[in-house]
Amino acid sequence: RVLASKSLSCISKLNPSYCEMRVLPALLEHCFSDDLVVRHGSLLGCAEMVLAFGELDLFRSNDFVRDSVKLSIADLVPSIEKARLYRGRGGEIMRGAACRMIECIA
Repeated sequence: RVLASKSLSCISKLNPSYCEMRVLPALLEHCFSDDLVVRHGSLLGCAEMVLAFGELDLFRSNDFVRDSVKLSIADLVPSIEKARLYRGRGGEIMRGAACRMIECIA
């Protein structure tokens, strides 16, 4: 999942408009999946895409990334905490993925 998310970052740099319109909203939705593997991979993928968009300076241009997507990204870590997805089975890897998300946002 880590390697796939790093690859997604590279793909995001090649075709950012497709990734912003199709891939990122699907990943944001899957961050709350019941399946731990899907949830973890989606959160890592979102983090790496945010990092790639930041490197391309696409968040500063208001016309590229939609405001609804920006709000979803900003609210992702608190929403995961509110849903208590850091507890129980797989909580440790979800905390690691959330830390990576915070790191990429910063």
